[in-house]
Amino acid sequence: MTRFSFLKRLANTGSLIFVICLPISASTLTGCSGATTTAGSDRACCRGLVLECAACEEGLTIDQWLSKTCPNGENNAFYGGWDASKNKDIWICENV
Repeated sequence: MTRFSFLKRLANTGSLIFVICLPISASTLTGCSGATTTAGSDRACCRGLVLECAACEEGLTIDQWLSKTCPNGENNAFYGGWDASKNKDIWICENV
C-alpha cells in the first residue's frame, strides 16, 4: 500500500514540476526577433530551427540572413533537414 502512495506523490510532484517548467522552456523558444547585435559580440541566441534563431547565431539581421540563404529573393525560410554530405542545414526558401 505504501508503494502506491509513494508513486502517487511522485506523479503529483512530477506534474507540478512539469507545470512550473513548461512556461519557462516555452519562453526560451520564442526566437531572437529583437536582436540587433553583430557577429562576435556577446549575445544569447535561441537554438531553435527557425530563421530568427539562425540569423541571430550568425550575427545577421533576418533580412541579411534571408539574402544570404535564399538567393532568389524569397521572404521566408523553414528548416528542411540536415545534409550529411555537406555537414550543414537545409533551408527551404519561399515567398509568403
